[in-house]
Amino acid sequence: MVDGVRGGMLAADILFDVDPDNWTKTTARLAMPFLLRCAIDGRTVTYSELDETLHEAHGRARMPVLPIYGRPAGRIGDVCAALERELGERIPPLNAILVNKSGVPGRGADYYLRRAAGRSKGGSGVAGRRSLALATIDAVHAFEGWRRVAGSLGLHVPPSIMRHDEPLAVPSGTGRMPGGAESAAHRALKERVRSMPSFFADYGRFPKGRSEAQLPSGDRVDVLFKSRSGFHLAVEVKTADAPDHEHAKGVFQAVKYRATLRALLLVRGRLPQAEAVLVLGRRPSGNVKAIAIRLGVRIFVVA
Repeated sequence: MVDGVRGGMLAADILFDVDPDNWTKTTARLAMPFLLRCAIDGRTVTYSELDETLHEAHGRARMPVLPIYGRPAGRIGDVCAALERELGERIPPLNAILVNKSGVPGRGADYYLRRAAGRSKGGSGVAGRRSLALATIDAVHAFEGWRRVAGSLGLHVPPSIMRHDEPLAVPSGTGRMPGGAESAAHRALKERVRSMPSFFADYGRFPKGRSEAQLPSGDRVDVLFKSRSGFHLAVEVKTADAPDHEHAKGVFQAVKYRATLRALLLVRGRLPQAEAVLVLGRRPSGNVKAIAIRLGVRIFVVA
């Protein structure tokens, strides 16, 4: 990438500026239809999966060093930026869904992540960068214009090869509204969590949290931590005596808080650096744990 999106080149010129001897340019052109398919299907792609796909579909040699795919990925990001300028609409960086083993794009994508958020700087710290990357991936999956992008570039989107996961059982009563006043056990666990920010050091350095923090959605978060760098961490708390359906409900509440906080930060013109976790007073059941893993919600146990 160069300033001004490759000197003001048109998106099609960037994508089809193919030199048979230039691995990066050729790979970007061959990879973009597959990435478009994955964006439409709402999934990410690992370096190894892209490597295997290009080998099987186009006879490309497998690469011994997989992060090299960050180079053609950057070119695809430039195509999206150029097309955004040409069409006059926001187009998220398609290259954000090409991820490494940690589930987020490599450092070479940072420019595109910040650009998508409308910022020249940001993503401070490991947790902040991860949150920004996941928010950008969400934007890629939510964008409804990928077929229009393909048509603008004269690309054919391949058929879906989506593999559907086995369905998980949602415990009966998960969506039930709670009745009665807050229990003493819940208040105690919530206060304990509020007073132990170091327990969440993976997400940054926080002062003590705030209980019952209100969100624009009308929800109240059990505990909300905010770091000096602007990272927000919402914590949903469920006690040991809460039934499985309450624990499962906590997972879905964390998903909601995460999305709401990221949206709030975007509205405020800030980077969407926010995450939500679930704290339980006992180990989760296998089913609740499986639901949390599938939805990307981390569970902490405070006995």
